[in-house]
Formats: sequence, structure tokens, C-alpha cells
Amino acid sequence: LERLEKEFAREQYMVGTERYFLASSLHLTEAQVKVWFQNRRIKWRKQSFEQQQARLAKLGLAPLPTPTS
Repeated sequence: LERLEKEFAREQYMVGTERYFLASSLHLTEAQVKVWFQNRRIKWRKQSFEQQQARLAKLGLAPLPTPTS
């Protein structure tokens, strides 16, 4: 998990040979790495949205509508 998080911090999209070598080094399938990155991007977007909402609330501004997808 630590290695996946490190790679995500470096780059949010892992494709091609990079994904192949990462999966091999972690003894995972490419599909598992692909899905992990997809799920991590969703988590990142949600965290970013919540942080933005908190900043707006702190400034006394109206919150943004909740994203639908």
C-alpha cells in the first residue's frame, strides 16, 4: 500500500509499462493496480472537494453543490 500511495503522489495515472512493472514488483495483477488507482483517484477527488467546502465555510461563503459522479 505504501508503494502504491508513493506512486500515486508522483502521478495519478499509471498506464502501460509503468503499471506492468509496478504490478510485477508488488506481485499483483495489472488489473488490480489499475482498479487501485481508479479507486484512489475517486478518494482524492472526494477529499479535495471536502477540503474546498471547508475552506469556503471558513470564509463564510455558500457551499458548492455536491458532485453527482
